[in-house]
Amino acid sequence: MNDQKYIVFKREELRARFGHSQRLNELELEDAVVIRTQDVFARSGLMAYANTIYAHVTLLHELYEHGELPPNAAAMIDRLFEIANYFHQRADEAEGRVAAGQVKVPD
Repeated sequence: MNDQKYIVFKREELRARFGHSQRLNELELEDAVVIRTQDVFARSGLMAYANTIYAHVTLLHELYEHGELPPNAAAMIDRLFEIANYFHQRADEAEGRVAAGQVKVPD
């Protein structure tokens, strides 16, 4: 997964800089959730997400190996594994922040 896919701003800081334009409202992703690695709870949340994906990857891989999924499922399984790895890496990053004392309670 690529860290360059999304860019995140705090709403009030974005509005202070660019105003309350309709164009900004049109660009908003309403279904997005942000977990910052500085959040004291980030590691556990990110690990839970990664591990849920890993569990599904394991199940899908077993089904694939037994011929219970179409041949094109391999690419999807590989992509899910990459996504799980990404979130696992972000969990490790969050753990590093905890170890360094660089954490905050979420706001």
